[in-house]
This record gives sequence, structure tokens and C-alpha cells, in this order.
Amino acid sequence: MSYTMCSVPVMTAYNGISAVISHFKQEFLLSLFNIIYCFYFLTYIMYLSICFSGTLGGVYIIFRIIRRTITCRDIVYRLFFISVLLHYSGDNNLSGYRLSSFLYFCFS
Repeated sequence: MSYTMCSVPVMTAYNGISAVISHFKQEFLLSLFNIIYCFYFLTYIMYLSICFSGTLGGVYIIFRIIRRTITCRDIVYRLFFISVLLHYSGDNNLSGYRLSSFLYFCFS
């Protein structure tokens, strides 16, 4: 009888500790999922902004070619960014174009 009297508080404490650990594990997994989801969302927003800025960079390049205001620095930049474009064109030609024009837009 004394064995049963001692084991009840021990089992109650064990169940309580297990419930607390389970709760914290669920909260940790939920917060980890939220962090991963936020990181994915921010990465997607950054990708969209690079695509948009890259498109603006491409329009800027075309505008500069039409106005014929190109210097030697622009030619060096253009050669560098064309090499970036050719490097990334194996995966997706449009992404390589957007990346190279985005870099051109940032550094010119």
C-alpha cells in the first residue's frame, strides 16, 4: 500500500513534466516552422524585387543605347554583365538577363 501511495505523486509529476515538455516541443516546432516560412517569404520577395529591378535595369540599358550616352566604363560594365548573362543562361535565360541587368542597374 505504501508503494502505491508513493508512486501516485511520482507518476503525477512525471505526467506533468511530460505534458510541459510536449507543449514546449510543439511550440518550438511551430516557431521553427514560422521562422522557415518567414525566411521563404522574404526570399521570394527579394527574388521579385531583383526581377523587377532587373527589368528596370534592362529598360535603362536600352534607354542609354537609344540616347547614345555610352562611355568606356559602360562598355566594360556591359562586357562583364554579358559574361554574367552567358554564365547563367544555361539555367534560365531570363533569370540571367535579369540578374545581369540588375547588377548593371546597381553599379552604373
